[in-house]
Amino acid sequence: MVHSTKNFIIYKASAGSGKTYTLVKEYLKLVLTDPSKYRHILAVTFTNKAAYEMKSRIMSSLKMLSGLGEDTVTEDEKKSVRKKNGALISELCASSGLDEKGLAARSGSILHKILHNYSDFAISTIDSFVQKIIRTFAYDLKISQNFEVELDSDRVLSEAVDVLISYAGSDDQITRMLIGFIEQKMDDGQNWDISQDLKTFSRQLLKEDTQKFLHLFGDVKLANFSKAISGISARRAATDNNARKLAGAVLKLIEDNDINPKSFYQGMRGIPGFFTKVSQNGLAGSSPNSYCNSAIQEDMWYSKTQPENEKNKIDGVKDQIAEAYNAIIPMIREFRDLAVIVKSLYPLSLLNQIEKETEALKSDANLIFISDFYRKIHEQLLGEPVPFIYQRAGEKYAHYFIDEFQDTSVLQFQNMLPLIENALASGNKNLIVGDGKQAIYRWRDGEVMQFATLPAIYKKPALPHFNEIENALSRNIIYYDEYSGHIPDVNYRSKAEIINFNNNLFNFLAGEVLADEKRSIYLDTIQKPRPGNDGGYVRLKFFEAGPDYADRQHAEIFEIISRLISLNTPLKDIAVICRVNRQAAAIASFLLQKGVDVVSSESLLLSSSPKVNFIVSLLRYVDNPADELAAAYILNFLQHNYPADYDLNALIAQYQSVKSAGKSKYPLNEIFAIFQKDIECVKMSGTPLFDLVESLVRTFGFHHQSDPFMVYFLDAISEFVSTKTPCLPDFIAWWDEKGATRSIVVPEQLNAVKIMTIHKAKGLEFPVVIYPFADEMPGSKGASAWVMNSFDYCPEIPAFPIAISAKGLEGSSFSDYFEQEQSLARLDMMNICYVALTRPEEQLYVLTKKYKENGHSFGSLLKKYLMHRELWSEENDVYEFGSIAAVTTKEKHTSKGQTVVPENILSSDWAARMLIRHDSTVLWADDETATTRGWGNIIHKILSEIKQAEDAIGVTTGMLLEGIISQADAEKITKYIEQLMANPHFKSFFEPGLPVLTEAEILTPGNKVYRPDRILFEKDKNVVVDFKTGVQKDDHKTQIDNYAAILTEINNKPTEKFLIYLHEEPLIIKVD
Repeated sequence: MVHSTKNFIIYKASAGSGKTYTLVKEYLKLVLTDPSKYRHILAVTFTNKAAYEMKSRIMSSLKMLSGLGEDTVTEDEKKSVRKKNGALISELCASSGLDEKGLAARSGSILHKILHNYSDFAISTIDSFVQKIIRTFAYDLKISQNFEVELDSDRVLSEAVDVLISYAGSDDQITRMLIGFIEQKMDDGQNWDISQDLKTFSRQLLKEDTQKFLHLFGDVKLANFSKAISGISARRAATDNNARKLAGAVLKLIEDNDINPKSFYQGMRGIPGFFTKVSQNGLAGSSPNSYCNSAIQEDMWYSKTQPENEKNKIDGVKDQIAEAYNAIIPMIREFRDLAVIVKSLYPLSLLNQIEKETEALKSDANLIFISDFYRKIHEQLLGEPVPFIYQRAGEKYAHYFIDEFQDTSVLQFQNMLPLIENALASGNKNLIVGDGKQAIYRWRDGEVMQFATLPAIYKKPALPHFNEIENALSRNIIYYDEYSGHIPDVNYRSKAEIINFNNNLFNFLAGEVLADEKRSIYLDTIQKPRPGNDGGYVRLKFFEAGPDYADRQHAEIFEIISRLISLNTPLKDIAVICRVNRQAAAIASFLLQKGVDVVSSESLLLSSSPKVNFIVSLLRYVDNPADELAAAYILNFLQHNYPADYDLNALIAQYQSVKSAGKSKYPLNEIFAIFQKDIECVKMSGTPLFDLVESLVRTFGFHHQSDPFMVYFLDAISEFVSTKTPCLPDFIAWWDEKGATRSIVVPEQLNAVKIMTIHKAKGLEFPVVIYPFADEMPGSKGASAWVMNSFDYCPEIPAFPIAISAKGLEGSSFSDYFEQEQSLARLDMMNICYVALTRPEEQLYVLTKKYKENGHSFGSLLKKYLMHRELWSEENDVYEFGSIAAVTTKEKHTSKGQTVVPENILSSDWAARMLIRHDSTVLWADDETATTRGWGNIIHKILSEIKQAEDAIGVTTGMLLEGIISQADAEKITKYIEQLMANPHFKSFFEPGLPVLTEAEILTPGNKVYRPDRILFEKDKNVVVDFKTGVQKDDHKTQIDNYAAILTEINNKPTEKFLIYLHEEPLIIKVD
């Protein structure tokens, strides 16, 4: 290593060169020199997975090093460790000044400290670090201290758009803007439904540039936008009208001078044609061509063969025509500028309103977006050189490591700069690691040019303290090759043929595709393989275009996999990497149909499970029995999965018949009965959501086997009911928007072909990579750029976002923005393809379209590269580099833990196992055994509550629903009461039509309270009835005598008294 006082270390290295290894090594150097330093190093990356990998590597390295001094590790094992990690051990010994024994002891000590103080082990995502700062200083930043981080920003934005649209018809200004936006879309030949456009456009609020510019709109109202649109529209119409007049005057001039339009250079294709178009059609679609420019700029007004008199006529008017032409040209530019601006104003005005609604929703729910973190810190940073919120972090951390720097946004890096400057001022090491060729996250504000322009600060704020920071970076910057004394040009991942292919290809493409300022990103492309890693295989195949293009690619993928299987290649060593999810889903479906096991994000979605979809369809149907799609899915699933004597058509006919009869709100109830499934949709609609789903799982037998989709689905339901409103309509809405995209997690060792997008493959490696549909085009769909308003058209609007497209910006003052965006899009395409082609270790297969002419797609560029190498032949569709061989990649280290798969899903009806007694008297009567006591009191309670025999069923059902009795109890009780009512004497006490009181309280003058079970008021007498259980007792007679005496005293009528003992056969005793 070269000793240097410079401590701002930049490590730029290509794929497979060991960037994470280097970062871990530099971390170990610091902590092995001073074990306490692990508390003072902050390492940030961009995904939880990357942070976990970095932590794991550091911990495993410390464990490996400490093992060199442990007696439990054999000498053979230590020799193996030294052989494999000799270079690392030597470098760590040299940097720490320790011998191997001391290195092992210190590694063990550090490992122990980290494990016992794990919260001080500061390796995290940059989002997590910034969130901690925001939460610590929430009060100072005027944020509620118990704020919640809203990860699902799309949900809030969607809700804000819905709120905005709801104002249509009630708020005149918003209504006008919405209508204007609809008309604008219809004029462009697009769908009038703007809700999805607004939801897509609202995501601009999460962009750093949008937030920066929207702050300029604090005092801008909708009325200002209306005024601007009206003013621009009027000016555009006036400009068009003036151009038409000028063009008409030129045509009249030609006519008045008796000049044949054909006499001009190129006739009607030249000057006369241009002015005719402007005169008739206005400025829309009117552009001067090269013939017009030749006339004006090169004085080519007519051909040499024209008669002299025609030439003289044209010479006599050409100065006037040229003057009119030169006046119209800036009008065309202004007309197009106005078109671009006015097209941005409708969505901009609505975006401004959406932001206000979003902020209101966030405030009401105490939410904060992750993107808000960086903006709030940057606002502090712009106000003072070292914000107070960083003082504590600056004291705690002395070293900063940033991984995957090419994906850092402008605000993310600028927010870290004061901390880095403070560390540099103290002479502490800071490390930035990345590869500009793998920058594929521009869509989420990743800015690769920050890496390319270091030590200059990209998009540096015009503030003095940023100049000071930039000077500090310049003084301290040192690139890793100079710092370490060796160039990081070895690829430890891929075999030689793959490395050489990528070296040559991307070195060629950098010169062909990239603009000068972007080309530096690919300057250090050339890599060499590690010693002994010869071999490897690359195969390119070109397909003719056609309607079956995708089918032929799918068949080729299956053929490649079949060939690999014949070479004993494990399926888990094969990865199919696609540009978009749509392609991955189609490939996964095709391979599954061919019997090939696959793991893909689509195949692991909860919504890919027929059983889960069946449960969701049942929930939809319970919520809305008119949902015919849900009913159709249910019928189809039942017919295919459960035995019955009905085919699908018969089931549908039966369903339609029941539905037409209109006897039930839920016609499917009768269908369920056919399949012997005890389901009552009415009862289901009132059941708690999780209990309802569990009940359905049991009813249809899904709990008998361990289906991971069902397990994860139940987890998703549990999470939903604990965090959201647990009602059925809200769950269905959540499922459609988010829940259906949830995925299950499978063991990494699963032997299946991995299918994923290029973005998900970043940072991974596979023995074999298949890259189908390699037809990348530089894409700028949906791109926009903010432009400060330097025009006098609408001074009340400070800036506007222009939509970037070739057609939309052609001939306007904004055309340069299109070229800039195209330059960035070409870099994006290059980087996407670079990531894909650098994932394989041993074999690479690229499948692309055979283009007839050179173009900008990756397939065209591959063809151009092969032509450059003099390898291309129109008759040849396959190009091979190296030779195919059996995959020899060694098994990677995996956890020794074992994946345990349960045999079934543990689920039971808790309501059937837990009986909640609402009446304590049922449990605490004291004169019978437990069994008799409970039974008798329940019968007593029912009889005391019914007025006539028919009421018994209702009272029993009510007790069942309240959990007082079970279903079995209810059936037994119903049977017993029917038996009682079969006794004519007993039933006479429950005849309809008689006035009756049940368990009515009677208060005596002496303040005693009596409560007879049953009192009947006949015309000439009272009848009092008391129900008893168990044996006869004398005090029963005394009690009923008291009841009778009080009743006779109240209404002066005689009272008959009956004691009824509730035995198997009732004993009815008339008391004299």
